[in-house]
Amino acid sequence: AMDELQQRDPAVYERASTLLTALKNKYEDKRPFVEAATFPDKWKHWGYKKYLKASPVTVQGPWHYVDQPFFENMKPVPEPTDDTNVVNAISQLKTLLADPQADDDVASYQLRCLIHYVGDVHQPLHATTMYSPEFPHGDRGGNSFKLERHGEIDELHALWDSVVEAYAGDWKQPLNAEDLSAVETASKDIRTTFPRGRLFLTSEDPHQWAKESHEASASFVYKNIQEGAWPAPQYIKIGQMLAKERLAYGGYRLADTL
Repeated sequence: AMDELQQRDPAVYERASTLLTALKNKYEDKRPFVEAATFPDKWKHWGYKKYLKASPVTVQGPWHYVDQPFFENMKPVPEPTDDTNVVNAISQLKTLLADPQADDDVASYQLRCLIHYVGDVHQPLHATTMYSPEFPHGDRGGNSFKLERHGEIDELHALWDSVVEAYAGDWKQPLNAEDLSAVETASKDIRTTFPRGRLFLTSEDPHQWAKESHEASASFVYKNIQEGAWPAPQYIKIGQMLAKERLAYGGYRLADTL
């Protein structure tokens, strides 16, 4: 998204970067637009508590996902919906950030949330909960779907958070020169593999974005994988490409949203 904005709308990029400086913290330094993307995860449980009242949308847990049910080997049953979800977060944040009278501190907080949540809604398991005979109450977006441990990863949600192990672990923040170079390389790789012209980017509706992620879960994420085992090499290979495609959609759509 940063690369797209710098090339296509540098004025918006400069305004966003300036706005982000209002709440600069220990995890952000030379690339606040990139480093701010993890803000809602870093501060989910502590810090910046005054904004829990100042902003209708916050960094707290339920805003990070939408539990759309996927039924595997069982009859579909009605599931309650919660309006506190990532789809409604994005919709509200777009409106809130369009207010020219907004307080810069609050808007800075909300921009961090928007950057993060547009990413979240494109991760298939932030838009799906699988129900099956083994998980009659749902697998919590793959968090309860255990895998054979590989490094820090021991469940399905974490595997997809890692872009299916496409990159060598998490980059520490603030980004040092080496990690920043790695992030830039990853962005270039994704944009080269999935240029705008290859993707269907006409929808501006986060409900549709969540639907796409749910479809990815139903068609691939939960297929050819067994609980308690590590996925086969072919699953990892195809999964990495799917995860990168979802990242590409998220990056382009974030740039277009801003």
